[in-house]
Amino acid sequence: MIELRGHRPRLVVRESPLFQLLAMLMLLGLLGGFFWLALAQDFPLFIILASGGALTLLLLIQPRILMATLRPENWLIRFYSHGIALQTGGHISNEDHRTLFIPAEALRGARIVREQWRRRPWTRPKEKHKLNDLTGLEIVVDKSRVKELTDTHRPSHIHRSRPIKLRFMFNPITENAEGYRIELRSHRSRVTPRIGRIAEAFRIYGITTQRLHLTANLQALQDHEFEERVVRAMHQGHAQLAIDMLMERERLTSERARQRLDQIMSRQEARQGATGPAA
Repeated sequence: MIELRGHRPRLVVRESPLFQLLAMLMLLGLLGGFFWLALAQDFPLFIILASGGALTLLLLIQPRILMATLRPENWLIRFYSHGIALQTGGHISNEDHRTLFIPAEALRGARIVREQWRRRPWTRPKEKHKLNDLTGLEIVVDKSRVKELTDTHRPSHIHRSRPIKLRFMFNPITENAEGYRIELRSHRSRVTPRIGRIAEAFRIYGITTQRLHLTANLQALQDHEFEERVVRAMHQGHAQLAIDMLMERERLTSERARQRLDQIMSRQEARQGATGPAA
């Protein structure tokens, strides 16, 4: 049995409260300013009500997200001298919650991957703009040695005394064929501490973290490479990104792109059913 109660983590990776605070202030400023403008300029009643409703929802939801990031339960990765603990299934929620422990001897490698996707807008064919920018940590492991920690195994500083009902709309930790991928930076989230410190943390296990910077021309990808990226975007909760990629590469309407996406995901599910649990 894995026992962590006598060990303190060397480094804890968690959702950044500062990022959530800045996001809340920015949205509050935009929606509050528009609501004030709608009142001052005597906009139609439905616009005033819609902007007021959006502002109210923001005031109800965003502070709860911010407060949740300040709780001890907000963590993704804990680095110990003898291994790494991962919290999957939404890191501030009890839903689908699992805590996995990867012993140091099961670690095979780590890499920080930054992926930038660019596309050419149809309405302005001479102009390019960034479609997406994601940075993730990919950990290569021997899965036969990965253990799941139950409540009886979980150390006191990991154990959650009461459930948290708030849940992020995505799972920042996903499983793949080689191990696990953790989303570190995107348009919707940031982690703390800085990425450089996370990369350095692997040195205690004798692992040098690789850094990869990938930029993709969607038209140049092979069909199977493109579908792999679409599936990965879906597994990471980026449904709109997957649709945008299909619209760009195959010149589809939004409705046709959704149908095509359903076909790709159905084929992926059938392939998983034939080969066993998915990576």
